[in-house]
Amino acid sequence: MNAQRTLSIVAAIMLVAAFLLATIGPSPTILSDLLATLSPELVAKTAQWLTAADAEWVWRRVLLPVLQRPAWLVPASISLLAAGGAATLAMGDGQRRPRRKK
Repeated sequence: MNAQRTLSIVAAIMLVAAFLLATIGPSPTILSDLLATLSPELVAKTAQWLTAADAEWVWRRVLLPVLQRPAWLVPASISLLAAGGAATLAMGDGQRRPRRKK
């Protein structure tokens, strides 16, 4: 029950964040531009670190496509995943109790 509640709260917070990113600010804002306003060196340092760690494929095939998407897409995706997890936990174990005959 505690994990279900936590996932529900995370889903709600991320949905509000996605809505705020989609409606407030210049349209359309891509994620790399948003991260550049927070920390100008973040994207370049991450690319350098992954290349030095011999994981350039993570940069090219995973992070770079995500950074080219709208900024609201990441929190919206996290919200959907958390809501799905909360709904799965709410379903229980799926076993029905046998009915007592009168």
